[in-house]
Amino acid sequence: MQLKHIKSLQLSKAIVSKMTMEVRNEYEVFLENQLMFFRDFFPSGYESLDDTHNILLAIVEGEIVAFRYFYFYNGVCELFNTYVDSAYRRQSIATQLIEDSIHISHQNRLNKFVIRMASENVERTGLYHKYKVLGNHKFNTSQFTIYYAGKETVIG
Repeated sequence: MQLKHIKSLQLSKAIVSKMTMEVRNEYEVFLENQLMFFRDFFPSGYESLDDTHNILLAIVEGEIVAFRYFYFYNGVCELFNTYVDSAYRRQSIATQLIEDSIHISHQNRLNKFVIRMASENVERTGLYHKYKVLGNHKFNTSQFTIYYAGKETVIG
């Protein structure tokens, strides 16, 4: 597996065309929702600041099988969206994307992270515990604020 980091919210058509159909569909829904969110709650033009937006792509045999979106705002990194094609799950791809997004944030001198997850489900509960382990062990010099299932957990 190869990872590619792109500093942008919107990917080119050439890149999107290399995604599996499942990942492409998820990315398009994500992008539409994210653009609406930024236009509603952030200063005008924020969605086009390339040094703020980050996408990590997981590539297997020339095909994009997963993506991870995160952005920087007011000295904090929002670890926002991770999606892995269902045929490639349980291969540590999401873990690699999450850890690399944290490393990139550290390279940008950010060590405060915010994670927001919607309603409870099995996958999100697993992800919640993964962030807790990462915050308590591998990245214990960072602060993680996790909003999940109506609760706030601060680690670090």
